[in-house]
Amino acid sequence: MRRARVFTPLAAAAFLTAQAGEPAAPSTTAAVSPVDWVSDPSFLLTATGSDFDTYFPTYLANGYLSTMTGPRGTESNLAYLVAFMDYTKEDISRPAAIPGWSGIDYSTGASTAGEFWLNGVKLGAKAFRDYRQTLNMHDGTLSTSYRYTDDSKKSTDIQVMTFTSQASPHLAATQLSITPAFTGTVQLAFWFTLWAPHQPRFPIRTMTGADMEAAVAANDMTVLEPVNHATADRAPVWYYGTTHVLAPGADTQDLTFWLDGKAEQGLSMAEAAAIGLPADLKPTAVKVVETPYQLGVVVSVPVRQGTTYLFSKYIAITRENWGGDSHEALGLARGARETGFERLLDAHRAAWNLLWQSRVLGQ
Repeated sequence: MRRARVFTPLAAAAFLTAQAGEPAAPSTTAAVSPVDWVSDPSFLLTATGSDFDTYFPTYLANGYLSTMTGPRGTESNLAYLVAFMDYTKEDISRPAAIPGWSGIDYSTGASTAGEFWLNGVKLGAKAFRDYRQTLNMHDGTLSTSYRYTDDSKKSTDIQVMTFTSQASPHLAATQLSITPAFTGTVQLAFWFTLWAPHQPRFPIRTMTGADMEAAVAANDMTVLEPVNHATADRAPVWYYGTTHVLAPGADTQDLTFWLDGKAEQGLSMAEAAAIGLPADLKPTAVKVVETPYQLGVVVSVPVRQGTTYLFSKYIAITRENWGGDSHEALGLARGARETGFERLLDAHRAAWNLLWQSRVLGQ
């Protein structure tokens, strides 16, 4: 988002999370119509191509699930789950990062210039024209659009929409729309990012402040100055906790993948994804990707110039004492796919409208 508003998106994220997680308070003023909120431009934070160098990530959250955001709208980002903590001995307790669920990657296919994946192409006006990303704080959505041209000179109009469901708190979804300016075969990758344990990790519980600063310096880091505008100065000690991935699986016929996980010295969790393709589009190939750092599927599909195709990724997440294992999460993800993206989005927006009508609107 724009640098002048560098802290505003984070404030929005905190607000989104607090709204979902707190009980409603009695209203002290007359309620304002949701239409008034929607028409208020201060609820829309927008970045354009001129903001690439100062882009600051925000959060999408529903009080239970959250994800950070990226400028392309398709990146896999750090994600968290309420009351899911890492209790590593000698360190302080930390929110454990769950597998990143937001990522969808796109390749226009092999060419004489090589093969290029959207998330690996450098941000800039050459590759990303007519760029616009909007955080809608009234509806709790992130929408991104641009015309993408890779080094093979193939262009595609891209639109992305992501939300964590306010109506169904176990669910989140992201949808990628592509309109290629060429005919051929493209690839789409849908995956979870399996975060490596953060290194270095310090025994902060047993350290003095001076000891901690010395340990940070010995690792060629500092807590005095941020490494860039989008990183906190204390990032070397504000790192995420670890989630250990257990029993991963995938189904190329059903276009689903899933895993169980457990926070270090903490609770268990599960995560599943179901992929939705256009009804009249038949993949030419589907393969599983399972590495120490990724779990998912890569789908190859034929496309025609000027035709728009919608691909959806439906996510379900559960946690010990809040849902069951990956079998239950997979059932929720499949159910979300059967419901469809538009109906899920409509329910999500309706739930936010109800919250806006019931909140305190003044000091």
